[in-house]
Amino acid sequence: MTYVIVITVQLVLRPPDILGGVEKVAEQSNRLVSLDYLRGYFIIVIIIDHLSRFPSAWQLITGQGLLWATAAEGFLMISGLMIGYVRGLKDKSRPFSNVASKLLKRSLLLYVWMVIGSLLYVALTWSLATLTDMPWYNAPTGDWAVVVNQVITMQVPHVWVHFLYLYAIFLALSVPAVWLLRYNQPWIIACFSIVGYIYGLEAGIEWLRLQIIFFIPVIAGFYIPAITTRWRSNQYKLFMTRFILISALVTVCISAFYVMNESAIPGAAKVNQIFTIERFNIARVAISALWFTALVLAFHRITPWLQSRPFGVVRHFGTHSLTAYIAHGLVLCGVSIAIPIKDSFIVNTLAGFAAVLGVYVFIRLPVLRKLLPR
Repeated sequence: MTYVIVITVQLVLRPPDILGGVEKVAEQSNRLVSLDYLRGYFIIVIIIDHLSRFPSAWQLITGQGLLWATAAEGFLMISGLMIGYVRGLKDKSRPFSNVASKLLKRSLLLYVWMVIGSLLYVALTWSLATLTDMPWYNAPTGDWAVVVNQVITMQVPHVWVHFLYLYAIFLALSVPAVWLLRYNQPWIIACFSIVGYIYGLEAGIEWLRLQIIFFIPVIAGFYIPAITTRWRSNQYKLFMTRFILISALVTVCISAFYVMNESAIPGAAKVNQIFTIERFNIARVAISALWFTALVLAFHRITPWLQSRPFGVVRHFGTHSLTAYIAHGLVLCGVSIAIPIKDSFIVNTLAGFAAVLGVYVFIRLPVLRKLLPR
């Protein structure tokens, strides 16, 4: 959180030409380098939040996963953006059947790993139940029939691979979305996404609620060059940039104040309830979009600085995000065993550092690099 505040203040004083920079980077590579760093940042935050060892220095970066928006939403949005950019725009000249095949194979692969990961982590959760920071699973201990049914039908994936079930569904649905984008019909995608979101709110279907922060970025990713052109010709771009950054800064501070002092502030509990991820109403969607946009601006500005210093760890997480996401639970189990739970700021900070470093080393093992998807 402090990290976001600091870079936001810097950017307000010296805002970047974000979209112009995106276009330049896109000309150099199929990957957007600043988005690699941002995705790496999201993965690191997810690792720390899943470890859940607080108080620690890491809470200044993660907000303990309690703020009005989290890295989970950011990870979904950046994934959608890259699908629109890579599978939509960059692969537009390739046969649609090839693109569709890649998306469907990737979707199936992630579903398989969601099942494998969930079953593995449920087993570890039950066998290491004496460690109080192990995640809870919604099934009677030892009842594998219930677990297998819940996992295979994607009713209750394990929290450490929860994103995989969402991503598997969204990748499959990206096939018609990419087809519509090829025929310049983004409004159809937007309409289906909005209607699906509204129905998901009413019916309590999680993936339908969350798909809106995936498929709207898919559209944005496909139209990056057009958005760039309009942005460069906008005479109010400086004002708009500063407005986004200041708005993000203010709302992050308000969110932290309300969440961390909920019992002391009259009405804070009701306000925080509006932004819960379980409900994921329009307020949470709006704040997620605002903070994500501000972080895109921020990381574009600091990417040259990151590249000139030893921040390869962050980018490696970004370019191997799914590998890190699938494997991070094993490292968290190891950290939970090796470092006893204590209400110590220093111990918890060291535990977080061990978790991040451990995942980084673990995913660089040749066997994992061949076995797990990137």
